[in-house]
Amino acid sequence: MFTISAGRTGTHYLSTLFACVRKAWAGHEDLPIGVGLPMAAFARGDEEPMREVAALKVKVVRRRAGEGSYLEANHAFVKGYGWFLPELLGPENLAVIYLRRAPELVAKSLVRVRGVPGRTSWSRLWYSAPGQARNLAEPEPGADALALGCWYAEEIERQAAAYQERFPDVLVVEVSLEQLNDFDFVLDLFQAQFGLEVDEVRLREAVGTHTSDLNREFVAPPDLSHLELRNPDELPPEEGAQLLREVAKYLCEGHEAELRIQEEGAVGQTILTSILRVVTGQASQLAVRFQVEIPNTTFEIDLIMKLLKTLRPLDLMGLLIVRRRDGTYDLPAANSDGGLASVVPVIVGSALRRSPLLLWSLAGLAIVLATIAGYALSLTL
Repeated sequence: MFTISAGRTGTHYLSTLFACVRKAWAGHEDLPIGVGLPMAAFARGDEEPMREVAALKVKVVRRRAGEGSYLEANHAFVKGYGWFLPELLGPENLAVIYLRRAPELVAKSLVRVRGVPGRTSWSRLWYSAPGQARNLAEPEPGADALALGCWYAEEIERQAAAYQERFPDVLVVEVSLEQLNDFDFVLDLFQAQFGLEVDEVRLREAVGTHTSDLNREFVAPPDLSHLELRNPDELPPEEGAQLLREVAKYLCEGHEAELRIQEEGAVGQTILTSILRVVTGQASQLAVRFQVEIPNTTFEIDLIMKLLKTLRPLDLMGLLIVRRRDGTYDLPAANSDGGLASVVPVIVGSALRRSPLLLWSLAGLAIVLATIAGYALSLTL
C-alpha cells in the first residue's frame, strides 16, 4: 500500500496508523524515497532513472513484507515510481490511499518549510515545479509563493486522477486528513476496504494523536512587504558570494552556541536542525541588516550549507547532501536501499571534499601502508 499525496498532508501521521496493522511493515518515506534527480528526470520525460528506482523499491518491498503487507506513506509515489509499480508488482497486489488536504493549507505549509515549488534547487528535490513536461497544467505567470503552492497541490490532484484513469485495476481510496482522526472511519478503511488485520487497541490510541512535525525547526517567513528588499538570488555572482560570507559571519558571531547544538537527525547527532532554526528564525533581522529577503531563496539554502560546512564539516546529515558543480543539490543516498555499499561512498566522498585534513591523513596512511607492504615484500624476497 502506498500514498498519493502532495506532502504536507499528514503522511507522517498516516504512517503511525499504518503501524497498527498486524503482519505488516509500516513506514514513512522508506528508502529509496524517489526524490531528487530521478524525480526531476521523470518530470521532464526521461523515465529510465525512475524506472531503476522503482525496481529497487520492489526489491525492498518484497524483502520487508515477507508473507505480510508493506505500507508506506510517501508523497513521491505519484511523482515517479508509482507509475511503474502496477507493472512490477501487479495491480491486484497494489493499493493506494489518496490523502488530500485543502490546497491553501498545503501551500501555507510549503512556504513555511521552504518548499515553494520551483523556487530553489532544494524545493525541486522534493516537489514538482512549473514548466515540467509531465505537468497537466501550469500556474499563472508571476504567481507568488502561495499561488505556486496551491498550483502544486492542485497538480497532484490532476496527477491522481490521471493515475486512476490509467490504472483502473489498482484500488485507490480517497481520504482527508480530518477523516483519519475518526477511529471508526480508519478501522473501516483498513479492515473493510483494504482487508487488513488491525490491532484495535493500538489503533484507538494512535487515531487523533498529534505527531511531531518532521520540519518543526522551520520558522514561518515573516511579512516583510513593508520593506524594500533585494532578492539575493538576483545579485551578480561576486556580490552574492560576498553577501553569503558576510551573513554567515554575522550569524556565527551572534549565534554560534545556538548553531552548534546537536540534535537527533535521520542518521544520528546533527547540527543541521539547529542551523535551520536559527537561519529561518533570523529572517527579519537579516532583512533589516542586509536589505535582502532570504526565505525561500537558493541563497538561504547556500547559507545553511555554508554554516554546516564551517561549523561541523563532517556532520553526517551534511555529508549526505551533495552540492553539484552547477550549484544545485542532490540526495543520492535517498534513492538507494540504505545499504553500506550505496551510502558509504557518498559519505566518504563528501568528507574528503570538505575536510582537506582528512584527505591528507588518508593519503599519509596510504603511503605508510604502502611503505610497510614494500618493506615486508623485500624481506620475503
